[in-house]
Amino acid sequence: MLMAKFRVSWSALRLTVRLLVTKGNAQHMPAERLPLPRYIPRINEPLEERRARLLYQSRKRGMKENGILLSTFFAKYGGKMTEEELSEYDRLINEPSDDWAIYNWAVKTDGLEVPDEYQGDVMRLLQKHAANIGREKRYTQPELPHGE
Repeated sequence: MLMAKFRVSWSALRLTVRLLVTKGNAQHMPAERLPLPRYIPRINEPLEERRARLLYQSRKRGMKENGILLSTFFAKYGGKMTEEELSEYDRLINEPSDDWAIYNWAVKTDGLEVPDEYQGDVMRLLQKHAANIGREKRYTQPELPHGE
């Protein structure tokens, strides 16, 4: 019974999205393949503003697994990252259109290779963090630092 309601709701949602899409320029594009906006790096962003933005973006991922993984990672290492490492991290969390891909790269899901453009010191550090060798308890996101 519940699955039947879910199927109807999902079908209605997909139909609604298709109807909305056909009103615009993407008339012949299926709703499942709508292009996402391309990531545009921010130029000349002040370092502390960049750290604050990345902290926020690490917490608000759309899926709890990445929210916890990335927010604990950035809380631990973000303050120590160089500008180059912050740029690498920025690209890593903002360019891929699939948050599950980021998660699977971090936890080293079998058979899923990290694309060359995301391999680097930050990815290696994220994978080490995801392995959680010290068995830290990471059930929730860390508290936000309070403003001064």
